[in-house]
Amino acid sequence: LDLFVALHRYRVPINTPRGEKSAELLQKLLSQLSTAETKRNVIAHSVWLIDGIHKEAKRTKPISRRKKEFKDDIEDVSADDLNEIADSIEDVFFETGKLWKEIQFFPHRKNKEILVFPHRKNMG
Repeated sequence: LDLFVALHRYRVPINTPRGEKSAELLQKLLSQLSTAETKRNVIAHSVWLIDGIHKEAKRTKPISRRKKEFKDDIEDVSADDLNEIADSIEDVFFETGKLWKEIQFFPHRKNKEILVFPHRKNMG
């Protein structure tokens, strides 16, 4: 995300109406991307228990706080819950792709030599 923000700042002049609109969209997307990242991390870093008979899933995460006993945080998770998370991640991915396309084709600043991905020989 930091690289995406840096590229946006490098490529998009904020002092134009189009640049201001693009910066506002970026801020909105950053919030959505952060939420999507948190949801993804919860799924990826949990231990899953599957009940094949009832076709249910339980997400469990071991918790240990200082001076307190060890316990498991257990949550029932339905297929609909997981699909909703997947859909929200897909939506923000699609919106990010649209902004990425806009950044790539944004009119360059004064320097005509700006490259999105500079070649090694141009970096030094």
